[in-house]
Amino acid sequence: MTATDYADPPQVAFNPPLLVNVGQGLRYTCTHDNGVDGRPIKMGCEEQPGVTPGVDAATALFSGRGTTGAARRCATDADCAGFGTGKCVPANLVFGFTSDDDMCIMPGAWYPANAAGNCDLSGMPALN
Repeated sequence: MTATDYADPPQVAFNPPLLVNVGQGLRYTCTHDNGVDGRPIKMGCEEQPGVTPGVDAATALFSGRGTTGAARRCATDADCAGFGTGKCVPANLVFGFTSDDDMCIMPGAWYPANAAGNCDLSGMPALN
């Protein structure tokens, strides 16, 4: 499946459920456009002179920034007044929580197959 509606991506329900056997796996990929195909370039407030704002999630986590290294969003230098160098510059597209950040995730639920090797859960006890 390919999703190209980045503002409201589709949800897919597998009915019957997708069975992943031992030795198999799921693979998904994401493509991000940061000004390449006519989409606007992500802009962010420059924190240090000459350093492109926005760092990957691992760098953000280990540097104490939390779970996102997304640049502070801006459209003009006025949006950056009193922050960093005060300049609004092109930024790296990294994991973040807004619609112009990288959100390459695949939410879903899983459970192991029953003893018969299928996904019939009718015989399993309910969990509270």
